[in-house]
Amino acid sequence: MINAFLLRLYAMSSIAFEKITVISRLENPLKSFAVDEQMIEYRRDPLTGWLSVINARRAERVKQAAAASAEKRVLDEVIESSRKGCFFCPENIERSTPRFPQEVFPEGRLWRGECCIFPNLYPFAKHHAVATLTTQHFVDVGDFRHQNVFDNLWLAREFFRRVREIDPKAKYPMFNWNHLPPAAASIIHPHTQILVEEQPTPAEKQMLEKSKRFFKKWGECFWEALVREERRLGERMVYESKDVAVVASFAPRGNRELQLIVKYASSLLDLSDRVLDEVAKLLCALLRGYSQLGVGSFNTSTYSAGFGEGADYFWTSFRIISRPQPATLYTSDTGFMERFHDEWVIEGFPEDFAKAIRRSLDEVL
Repeated sequence: MINAFLLRLYAMSSIAFEKITVISRLENPLKSFAVDEQMIEYRRDPLTGWLSVINARRAERVKQAAAASAEKRVLDEVIESSRKGCFFCPENIERSTPRFPQEVFPEGRLWRGECCIFPNLYPFAKHHAVATLTTQHFVDVGDFRHQNVFDNLWLAREFFRRVREIDPKAKYPMFNWNHLPPAAASIIHPHTQILVEEQPTPAEKQMLEKSKRFFKKWGECFWEALVREERRLGERMVYESKDVAVVASFAPRGNRELQLIVKYASSLLDLSDRVLDEVAKLLCALLRGYSQLGVGSFNTSTYSAGFGEGADYFWTSFRIISRPQPATLYTSDTGFMERFHDEWVIEGFPEDFAKAIRRSLDEVL
C-alpha cells in the first residue's frame, strides 16, 4: 500500500527543486513481520525533468553475489593476470597501441608526463582517442595523483584543439573515465576515452536545448542560477571557488552522483591551465573521498557545448557516479528502470552524501 502524503516544491526565482514523497508499508520478515514504513522520494532534475527515485533503505538490501565473493583476493588476481601483456603498460605501449594519422598528430602519439594519448583501436566516433593516466598498471580509486590527472586533461584539450583545426564539423568534445570492470572498463590499466562528435549525445542535446530555453525565458544562465541556489540552500553544495563548483545532484542518475561545474566555460576546449589544475586536484580529492566511503569503481563523463557555442547559456560540467566493488560476481547498481525507462533508482540522499564527501576536500579548500 502506497500513500502519497507530501508534495514539496521549493523554488527561488527561476530554479525549482521538485520532489514527491510517499510511504510504502509492508510487514517485514526481518523485523518479525512488524509493519515497516519506508520513505520513497520521486525527484525531477530542475533543468531536464529527468526522474530519480530515492529509497535510502535499498542500501540495506542483501546482495548475495557480493557476499559470496572474496573481493580483495579476486581483484588482486585480476590485476596480476592482466598485467602481463597489458597494451597500456610502458614496456608495451609503443608496439601495442595505434598511432594517429599525420594530419592529427605528426608525432603518432603524444606524451605528457606519464600520460600517453593515441587512437582508440575500436572507435565508436570519428575522432576517438584513449589517454593513459599513469605508467602504473593499477591505481586504487583514492590513490590517483593530481599531476597525472592534470596531464591527462591537458592531452584531452590538445586533442580537441587539433581535431577542431582539421575537421570543422566535429564540434562536441567529451571526456570519459570508466575505472575498472564494474564501470565498463575493459582494461584494468587506468585510462580515459576522449571523443569529438559532429552532434551532441541525446542527453547532452536535451541539456543544451533546455539551457538555451531557460536563458531565453529568464535572461540568465541556468548553471549560474543553479550554483547560486545550491549555495543559498547549502544542502548539496560540496565545494565552490571562483572557477568551479561541486554539488551533489538533486536528482541523481547514479549512486553518489556529483556534478563538477566549470563556471563561464561553455566548452571543454575553453578550460585554461589554471582551471584544469583545479579540476585535477578536485577530482583526486573527491575520488579519495569516494574510496573512504567504500567505493571501488566509478564513471565520469562530461557535458559540453559545441566549440565556440553556448557562451551565454551553458557551463561545462563533469558528472561522477560510484559503481560496485570489483568482484567475480556482483550486484549491479543499474537495472531495468535505468536502462529501459530512463528512471534512476538511487540508494541514498544527495544531501547526506554531500556531507560525507566534503571531508575529502581539505587540501583543496
